Amino acid sequence: KLEINAPGMETLELDFKKLIEEGPGRYIHTAVFRAKVDAMLCGEKYDKWFSQFILGQESGLKLVYHPYPKPMKPIDKELAKEPHIKNSDTVGKLL
Repeated sequence: KLEINAPGMETLELDFKKLIEEGPGRYIHTAVFRAKVDAMLCGEKYDKWFSQFILGQESGLKLVYHPYPKPMKPIDKELAKEPHIKNSDTVGKLL
């Protein structure tokens, strides 16, 4: 589980097990660090929360996650020097 907090916002809980079982089950094609990936949409509740906090609007962003147990592509050479990125990392991104 992941709890997401932001000033002026209710705490958002992201339970990955429930997300897999109850999520919208829709995938989209996107890119993370220039690597093309298929990602699972987390759902409208999460989209709305991030859109409200980041954009100040009801919509505009979609939260997705990469539900695979290992990376689909090695880390980009330009990012390999970053101390927080490991070759074993999977990816996630706000759209």
